[in-house]
Amino acid sequence: MIALLLAVSITFGGWSPPPAIRGVASWYRYIPGHAAAGPALRRALGPAWRGKVVRVVRRTETGTHFALVKLTDWCACPNGRIVDLDVRSFARLGSPSLGLVRIEVTW
Repeated sequence: MIALLLAVSITFGGWSPPPAIRGVASWYRYIPGHAAAGPALRRALGPAWRGKVVRVVRRTETGTHFALVKLTDWCACPNGRIVDLDVRSFARLGSPSLGLVRIEVTW
């Protein structure tokens, strides 16, 4: 008996998962719907990062929470922080009293 192994590549109309980066989000008082990109996010997006709209997602035991934000500012964002959200966008992910939340950013 001969076994035949085929490698199959499946594409769905050219669809591929969006690029993503994982880390931590913080918040500050800024323009609602806008955010500051940290160094790792700016590197991932390249030189045209400013003005890009990204999706920030937080998954918890109670569900998936997300906010769409426009990157119009930058931050030094130390210690694994990826993005600094405006307080209203952060509140869509969790209470601002948390200070920091683990997130994934896609674009």
